[in-house]
Amino acid sequence: MPPSTWSLADPAIFAQNRQGQLTPAQRQLLAAQNPWNAFGLGMNAVMLALTFMPLWLVRDVPMPASYRLIYLLIPAFAFLFILPYWRRAYAHRQDILQPDIGAGTVTVTWRRGKLAAHTPAAELKPVQGKFDLLPGTYHACYLRRAQVLLSVQPLSVDALSAKSALTQNLARRLHFHPDDLAANRRGYLSARQRRRLLGQAGLHGVGLILLTLFLIGTVGDIVESGGDVTFTAVISYIPLGALLLAGFAYLWQRLTRYRRDIAAQRCLMESGPVRTRISGSYRFRQAYLMVNGQEFPIPARAYDAILEGERCRVYYLPHSHEVASIEAL
Repeated sequence: MPPSTWSLADPAIFAQNRQGQLTPAQRQLLAAQNPWNAFGLGMNAVMLALTFMPLWLVRDVPMPASYRLIYLLIPAFAFLFILPYWRRAYAHRQDILQPDIGAGTVTVTWRRGKLAAHTPAAELKPVQGKFDLLPGTYHACYLRRAQVLLSVQPLSVDALSAKSALTQNLARRLHFHPDDLAANRRGYLSARQRRRLLGQAGLHGVGLILLTLFLIGTVGDIVESGGDVTFTAVISYIPLGALLLAGFAYLWQRLTRYRRDIAAQRCLMESGPVRTRISGSYRFRQAYLMVNGQEFPIPARAYDAILEGERCRVYYLPHSHEVASIEAL
């Protein structure tokens, strides 16, 4: 879910939540997070119907009692499996229609590279999916049943130390050192960053060589077959050839950009509020950092370490467009 454009610390939203009401934007976000949507309910209903179907098809055919017992137990177990999800979906809907909003003090801290909000009794997850708060103590409104943080009002936030901690956490997630940041501020890459670029260029070069050898071998097989190659065999090589050519083009493009960055040995800078987005599946996801209308790919491990809307200075490579370092302002 893409992050929202409003902040958890919005005073108007906090005032409305204090009155026990959700804003329309919060209702929309909560509805999108329903643990079991109509499609899921429909699919499980179909599965139950298919499970019961054999009983109706063979109701006039003699059948051992044990078989009929199995047919009865399967839907029973299916119902017991579905029941917890149905209860969660019902409770989630009740949180939207009749929200039980509590108020209290929460502490926001870094935990394993991610921000976490804690009350004395539980950990709260932000309604937006990501935090846009600096570490500190806040007066908060939250959904009691779902343990969802809705809005906050700052009580005690040390902005200077919090921003320093944010930069240090980003350094761990993006693998840059204080020396790298100091060089980037002057518009140059550090020696360590140049070595890393050389390593990435080398890996892409090796991949390009291996792909070229595989492509040559495939073409050689077709040529050696001579007149024995059928039309069907040639057609079957087309998807493989297209895939190899696409991989070759991608690796060549990346290698060229890395070579230009190595030759330039400099970096550019953009400052402003940062946003993130993520695409792809859970296992193969790609995160992006957005600032001033520009978008930079970042490792998925850095996604949760970036605070939405926080003003940062982003240093990046001019050709490969990769992030070299970030510092909070």
